Amino acid sequence: HESLTRTYDRFMKIVAEGREIPESRVREIARGRVWSGDDALGLNLISETGGYIAAIEKAKSLADIDADTRVRVQMYPAPENPFEALGALFGASAETAETAAMINSLASDPRFQAVLRQSQAIQSGQTQMSAPVIQEQ
Repeated sequence: HESLTRTYDRFMKIVAEGREIPESRVREIARGRVWSGDDALGLNLISETGGYIAAIEKAKSLADIDADTRVRVQMYPAPENPFEALGALFGASAETAETAAMINSLASDPRFQAVLRQSQAIQSGQTQMSAPVIQEQ
């Protein structure tokens, strides 16, 4: 709780200094609320509204990067590998999750199902002959 309070206090101070608003006013405005872009603009919490592309263009301008220059956007933190996300969800490693996904994909393949049925029939000891039926798609 103490660390969170220090972080919030620091954030309030940064906003107050950056927006040139008394810290008491920033705290009065904030109170843990989230403002829409238009409302934040009206409260002098932001200088302008815009979307993702406008933010990139503004960042290029502030960094003195020519407007026509293509930039590569890097996400932080980096997006998770889908298998890592799946593994985290089920408490398994990324490798285990990836293996489970591959097995699931394999198990739904009609060719694999035919081979599996043939193997099970042979192992039962009751089948004289079995041939898989595979339809090419």
